Amino acid sequence: MIQPLCVLQRTFSRGFAAIHLERHQKVEFCSTFDASDSIETMVSINGLKKDRFPCPFLFPFAQTSCTIETVTTERGRGMSIQEICRVAECTRLGEGLYSITMHAPAICGQTQVGQFVHIACGEGNLLRRPISICDWQDGNLRIVFQVKGEGTKWLAARKTGDELDVLGPLGHGFDTAVLGAKPIFVGGGIGVPPMLACAKKAAGEGAQPRAVLGFRNKDAVILEEDFKAVCEAFITTDDGSYARHGFVTDVLKELMGDATGVAACGPKPMLKAIAAIADEAGVPCQVSMEERMGCGIGACLVCACALKSKNGETRYGHVCKDGPVFDAKEVEW
Repeated sequence: MIQPLCVLQRTFSRGFAAIHLERHQKVEFCSTFDASDSIETMVSINGLKKDRFPCPFLFPFAQTSCTIETVTTERGRGMSIQEICRVAECTRLGEGLYSITMHAPAICGQTQVGQFVHIACGEGNLLRRPISICDWQDGNLRIVFQVKGEGTKWLAARKTGDELDVLGPLGHGFDTAVLGAKPIFVGGGIGVPPMLACAKKAAGEGAQPRAVLGFRNKDAVILEEDFKAVCEAFITTDDGSYARHGFVTDVLKELMGDATGVAACGPKPMLKAIAAIADEAGVPCQVSMEERMGCGIGACLVCACALKSKNGETRYGHVCKDGPVFDAKEVEW
């Protein structure tokens, strides 16, 4: 029996409407339908039923106005939660780089390594900002991000005690169990933060993880000590201003002799090169893809990426919903 979280009755003007279900809203209606995802909706728009939209969703309305008559959702595995989280700490790590730790016990209780959260960044910004989860412990969730626009600029200005509207955890994360006893975790630039929790999880499972972290220059280096507290970590910089001059792939090739698996997050060209190295070595490789996102839950199609189907044909998945983590052999490079 499907138990609805809520029912909405709202009218929206022409444009885009972001519908976010909140737990305190009144439950009035339940409609039975099949759902394969963690949270799904059935929506009636002016009498025309549209089902299998993930929830919350972003839907473009063609009419001058539309009434969302009913929305129901079901609970399932890996449920995403909308939580009001209080900022415990906001720290500047470098030029345009920030770390925020927030109290998010409900989200932390559902989180897996490699997932992300979707954060509302001020009233003037319609779309939430997707940010990877760096780490979590005792109900406190940590994100590390780079300021790239108005939304993340607003986020970087938060102070201790401020509240954030956070949706998460979202997406499919890394499966550290299949990476074996000696996994290598590779991060490039702002793709470094999510690899920290991966390394911690692998170490906690009895593996001997190593981390290879690449940055543009010395000023961009982040989380070095955090990684070294967990595992052996190798740092590279593009310009040679700190640690080893070169790219993460240079170090990875040297470590592949006894590696049992590779997981990586960063720019697509870097991931493509890493996937090729892992394939040549015959070890499993998982990659976390970076794409621009709109809704964050698979409805708006902004983050579509080309994947290989079992019959060899190209299919399209969504980084936010089907990923962000994929088997490297599944990606159309």
